[in-house]
Amino acid sequence: MNSKFDAVVIGGGIYGAAMLWELAHRGLKPILLEKNDFASGTSSNSLKTIHGGIRYLQKLQFNRVLESDREKAILTKIAPSSIKPLNCLLPEGSSISKSRYSYWAGTTFFNILSRCFKGSLSSNGSPYKRASILKTSILNTKSADKYFMSWQDAQVLNSERLVLNFISSAIDYGASAYNYADVGSVALHGDVYETSLKDGQTVKSDYVIDCSSSIDPLYDRMAKDSGYLKPVSAMNLIFDLSVSNSAVALPSVNPDLNKSTMLFFSPWMNSTLAGTWYFNEKVTKANVDKEIVDVCLLDTYRSLKGAGFSITLTELKRKLLDIHLGVLPGTSKLDDPEKSLIEYPSVQSDGVGYHKIMGNKYTTARLNAKKFVDTLKAKDNRIKESKSHEIQLSNESDPPCTLSSTDQSIRELIKMSQVKTVSDLLYRRLNENPHRAFNEKEIKRILELVATELGLNDEEVAQQLAEVELTESSKRSLSIEAR
Repeated sequence: MNSKFDAVVIGGGIYGAAMLWELAHRGLKPILLEKNDFASGTSSNSLKTIHGGIRYLQKLQFNRVLESDREKAILTKIAPSSIKPLNCLLPEGSSISKSRYSYWAGTTFFNILSRCFKGSLSSNGSPYKRASILKTSILNTKSADKYFMSWQDAQVLNSERLVLNFISSAIDYGASAYNYADVGSVALHGDVYETSLKDGQTVKSDYVIDCSSSIDPLYDRMAKDSGYLKPVSAMNLIFDLSVSNSAVALPSVNPDLNKSTMLFFSPWMNSTLAGTWYFNEKVTKANVDKEIVDVCLLDTYRSLKGAGFSITLTELKRKLLDIHLGVLPGTSKLDDPEKSLIEYPSVQSDGVGYHKIMGNKYTTARLNAKKFVDTLKAKDNRIKESKSHEIQLSNESDPPCTLSSTDQSIRELIKMSQVKTVSDLLYRRLNENPHRAFNEKEIKRILELVATELGLNDEEVAQQLAEVELTESSKRSLSIEAR
């Protein structure tokens, strides 16, 4: 690793992976450094939704409507096995802005925009429908005759696999990528940057592009410019529950505060994702407060109850499989965590070659990488035109590896995807719902395969088994503690 690269990319989430791919296929020799495993942070902890842009109509942000619609079409094209269409529903409300007539006007205008600018027709010409026509499983006496706005977004079936496919594509074009490579500092010597890892290794490069989730840049010359950002925690809940065969937005009304929250319920891997809640403090699974989870569960219960879904709060708590927690950049100027989320990517630069890039939108990660590399191209004639909108990502044509795959297939996956631990393979490489409980036989088989391929000694095997058992134990205790 002690060699010269054109660019160092820090952070192995969706933003770093898309950046690595953009740099590599456009002619540079980049290297990606991730301190943990690829896609082990915020990129794997989300609602998995690729938004088509219809949400921006309400704010009359037509450029963002078209931008998101086009990106959804591009991502669906270049990652056909990782991203699939997702039907979405929004029930009519009592206000004029949420009436069926407003929905009709909005989706009709959206269709016109999409057709005129060659988008992907995300709403499919379906401004509103009765719930009975949609045959959604939330049918009941309260919702059967209610109108819903209907449109089509997309869903990332396996966000970890998508990130890895971006990285694999970059490697095919000459890039390098390392997980468990923790960067300690960045320094500029003359016109060359030296990125120092905590294990003592050093990487030299012309550019350093920091796409990590850390708010503060690793480059000390940039630290004074980072005060306007703050970390915002985002939480989603995963339930062993079928709410609807489409993603549906439902209000949750808190009668005590006279406050309404809109929650999104999305079907995913035989479970339901619900969210999103935002908090100003940095929340992790290690320090998440039970009271916070209880508030989110109560919001979920009120939302489902308001739609007529037949379930008690106790039953809902028993159905809780896991929680998703991620960290997003927000502006410190606003106290409300959701409203403080930055709308556009934050790009800080030292004016030479160090850049700190942060964003919130999974949908536009590829586009943001393209736009950024375009700015480099203006001064660097080594950089070619982008073709990331048309090149299918690596491994997208290959069937995903699951627990039902052969031992040989799983061994190849271990070799090709830089698996370092059993958790890497079990929770982030196999195409399985990582939030379901894995049984003892499944864990033993994966442990044996990883131990054999990586040459683990008895102590290392025991340590990795303990880590998996701790994760599985936390899944079981989560629903118990929530009761």
